[in-house]
Amino acid sequence: MLNAELQYFILHNFLLFLVLITAISYLTRGANAPSIHSKTPAVLLFLFMVLIIGYRDWTSPLFGDSNTYGNYLKLATSPESVWYSKSKLFGYIYYYWHKWNLSAESFFLLSALIYCAPMYALSKKLKNSRSPFLPLLFFATSLIWYSFGVNGIRNGWAFAMILWAIYYYDRPFLFYAFLALGYAIHGSVMLTIGAICVTRYYAKPKSMLLFWLGCVLLSVIIGRYAEDIFLQYDFIAEEGEGYLSLEEEVNDDVTFSHTGFRWDFVLYSVIPILWGYYNIIKSQVKDKYYDWIFCTYVLANAIWVLVIRANFSNRIASLSWFLIPIVIVYPLVRMHNFRNQNQTIAITLILYYGFTYGMWLIS
Repeated sequence: MLNAELQYFILHNFLLFLVLITAISYLTRGANAPSIHSKTPAVLLFLFMVLIIGYRDWTSPLFGDSNTYGNYLKLATSPESVWYSKSKLFGYIYYYWHKWNLSAESFFLLSALIYCAPMYALSKKLKNSRSPFLPLLFFATSLIWYSFGVNGIRNGWAFAMILWAIYYYDRPFLFYAFLALGYAIHGSVMLTIGAICVTRYYAKPKSMLLFWLGCVLLSVIIGRYAEDIFLQYDFIAEEGEGYLSLEEEVNDDVTFSHTGFRWDFVLYSVIPILWGYYNIIKSQVKDKYYDWIFCTYVLANAIWVLVIRANFSNRIASLSWFLIPIVIVYPLVRMHNFRNQNQTIAITLILYYGFTYGMWLIS
């Protein structure tokens, strides 16, 4: 396994290479760019995503909770030994992993596969006439993709189940089954699940935008009072309280350096909102699926804004931020709202990963 520093270097610079090559392809060759039609680059990128997460040096403190997850495998002498109080599913997985004498490395490889598989599946669904490579690249270059693959495994699994639910939007049984499974894995995703269910039946972009603005104003006015209200609820108190109040040292590209009303991360959150506003309202393109995704993001993000002053509220923000790749890439591959679509793809991709790369440099 590569040491943590070298792995981060390879990860970010290899993705930078892919972004630049892809952007140049769209700018110079347009519709003839090999990444548009070929499936091979998407498969290779998927394998890279799985391996770079799965074969990490999990003993390094730079990977946050990975050390805890790895060491717990040695302690799982019964289903109730570890994780059971928080996730019975993980309690049994750890028990049988210990019983069958399987390695921590194989567990992390499985985790990476579970985490990344729905991203590849969704990319294939979203691709339309283009290759799944472009949507998958937006997943891989998002701000929180790597962090939640290596730090907080249950979060990553829960996010993966929600992505499967999004994939099975038109199959209600599987849709709700994956949402239920996501909640069983990590209860804090109830916020996103609630937003998904509300917007499935009420996806009104203009109304959601007004609600988001109202939450921003309310957060500015009432301050920490909103946080006190949310901590009264079980899905925050039991699963998310650590997100809001624990003092811990974690090397995380998206950990807030200080608390308070973070206008910088509000601005980061508003970029997908403005993007969706242009593609839905300004361009007046009707797409029920995109309306739903966009409204889910806006609603979940609005709730985060109410607790933005709390310690580690970035972890609540992640419950909406993990939808950003879909919000951004969907119009690029499924809508035709731009005069020069290929140029827009190239510029958007560079700016999108430029922020992630910059956050890595300063972290």
